[in-house]
Amino acid sequence: LRVMSSVASQLEKRVMTIFDQPHEGTTTLAALPVGSKALVLGFATDLPERTARRLFDLGFLPGAQVQTIYRTPLGDPHVYRLSDYEIALRRSEASDVVVQVLA
Repeated sequence: LRVMSSVASQLEKRVMTIFDQPHEGTTTLAALPVGSKALVLGFATDLPERTARRLFDLGFLPGAQVQTIYRTPLGDPHVYRLSDYEIALRRSEASDVVVQVLA
C-alpha cells in the first residue's frame, strides 16, 4: 500500500510537469545528441495519458538522468540509458519527453 501511494504522488508530480512547449535550456529526448546526458523534466502536453503512464512506468520520472547511447542507421528507434538499463524508444515517443541537457 505504501508503494502505491508513492507511485500516486509521483504521478501527481508528473501531471504538474507537463509542458506546452520546451522552455529555454530544455529540449526533447529525441533531439539529444548521442553521448549527451540530460535530466527528465516532464512530458509534452499532447502526449496521451496512457503513453505518459507507460513512459513513467519505464523510469522516465522527473529528475531521472538519461543518456543517448545509439541511434539506429535509419534513425528510429533510439537507444537510451536510464538508471542501470538501456531502452529503445521510437522517435515519436522520445519527442514527447522534455529534458534539460547536462553540461
